[in-house]
Amino acid sequence: PLAIKEFCSRHNIKKSQGFVPPYVKVEVEFIPKNNSNNNTNNNNTCKGEKVVIGGRGDYVFVQKEPHNVSQAQETLSQKLLEIKCLVTRKITKLVPIQYYLQVQTMLYVFQQLDVPITEAVYCENIFDDNQKLVEFWEHTITLDKEYFESKILPILGHYSQNLEKSIELGVPQKRARSPTGNNT
Repeated sequence: PLAIKEFCSRHNIKKSQGFVPPYVKVEVEFIPKNNSNNNTNNNNTCKGEKVVIGGRGDYVFVQKEPHNVSQAQETLSQKLLEIKCLVTRKITKLVPIQYYLQVQTMLYVFQQLDVPITEAVYCENIFDDNQKLVEFWEHTITLDKEYFESKILPILGHYSQNLEKSIELGVPQKRARSPTGNNT
């Protein structure tokens, strides 16, 4: 809450311009990587699988977009805010891959649900012991649909399939991993 308050203050966002989003999810189709090479069906087409993806960001806010003088009306845009309050590491001005994937997933879910949120602001904060903001860094992330569908969605689908099998055996997995064990 303190980090959101600081962000809103920096960007002059009033309380009526933002809200904590609900958890949203959507079922999407993906083609497993192993399905393209090991198809045992009589036909040569790849069978799509379904996976449910979802989540929620820390905050959604409405922001006025800057315009040139020739435009008479202002445009408002909704953006997702993902905030991290750092305790054990310093601000590196690079979005860690796990948070980049998290934000890409949320933007993709919003797009699939026709929610007009296509950008996210990733924000890292460092507070001192007195809860005073010492340092912050912000970076805008836009949805990279091609990257999500080709790289992230197959990993989520593979994880979902393995999780279902693990639950049946009574041994749930803790983290999503790619089929080769890399998180790229």
